[in-house]
Amino acid sequence: MQYVLISPEYLLLNRNYYNSKQGAGIALTNERKKRQHALRAAQEAKYPSPHEIERCEKALKDAVDGRYITVEDFDKNEPMVERTNLMTGKKFQEKLNTPYYCSPSSETYWSM
Repeated sequence: MQYVLISPEYLLLNRNYYNSKQGAGIALTNERKKRQHALRAAQEAKYPSPHEIERCEKALKDAVDGRYITVEDFDKNEPMVERTNLMTGKKFQEKLNTPYYCSPSSETYWSM
């Protein structure tokens, strides 16, 4: 059984898969520490950016409130979002965590 890390909004915290609950738990702790260090660095920068600090605070909150679930549960319960096809203008549904370059709603998808 494999596990993934998700935020409360069902966004993937990273794109890795873990083979055990223990491995996923360790990875979640590491993700939290990494985001804490990023926030601290943003706050202690010579010229701190309020936007960067806000982004780091949100990323840290997602990791702190995050959890791990099985890949099967993730696939079954991942929410669908409505997007607009860039070429046709028609609305369509796709999974929330679809990478932008794999989505017909992005210019990158159509330029490949």
